Amino acid sequence: ARRLSGALQRRNADLEAFLHAMTHELRAPLRVIRSFAEELQAVASPGDEVQHCLSRIITAAAQAQDLITSLLNFGRLGHDALRRRPIALRSVLASCQRHLQGETWARDARISVRGDHVVLCAEPTLLKLALTNLLENALTFVAPGVSPHVAVTVTVAQGVCRIEVTDNGIGITVEDQARLFAPFVRLHGVEEYPGIGLGLASVRKAIELMGGHVGVTSAPGAGSTFWIELS
Repeated sequence: ARRLSGALQRRNADLEAFLHAMTHELRAPLRVIRSFAEELQAVASPGDEVQHCLSRIITAAAQAQDLITSLLNFGRLGHDALRRRPIALRSVLASCQRHLQGETWARDARISVRGDHVVLCAEPTLLKLALTNLLENALTFVAPGVSPHVAVTVTVAQGVCRIEVTDNGIGITVEDQARLFAPFVRLHGVEEYPGIGLGLASVRKAIELMGGHVGVTSAPGAGSTFWIELS
């Protein structure tokens, strides 16, 4: 069993090294494609079919670059030693809201926070990553023409801190909830809502690395409540 465990660890390490090398190698040709498309776009006639095709090439290259960056970031989660320390939840949530300030204004959104006078023993970067992703989803997955209203509620009971992020979004079916936190799960086309399906997978991985749990309660058309529990 010990030999098998060692072999699996080596195989996983080799696979991670291969994926890391491949994602880096993919960046170079994408940069070339995007660069040449932008140069051609600069000399193409405005409004013609060539201009439209070049715009689609540039957009596709940018999406591929975002995918590669997200893959690298997701793969790095957990590789660094966890440096837990006491941290004020209020300061983390304030930092997350500053990070999303542009989106909040652009979407005419409102974010309210209650009960965040809590000090957690957590890894600050992982906690901020998880909360930022949940808030960003709450701002994004709303029906067209609807201003997002997001409520963050924090409670503490029996040594467990529960952070709930409730939105007025489009909601999620029970069937989709079961697979929502898996990598690359997208419930909607990229034309409807942006993203590649690693946000919630990163949330789950970050929280589980800190010994916590994450989940969701939702219904179609009735919004969602994503929750985090940390001891």
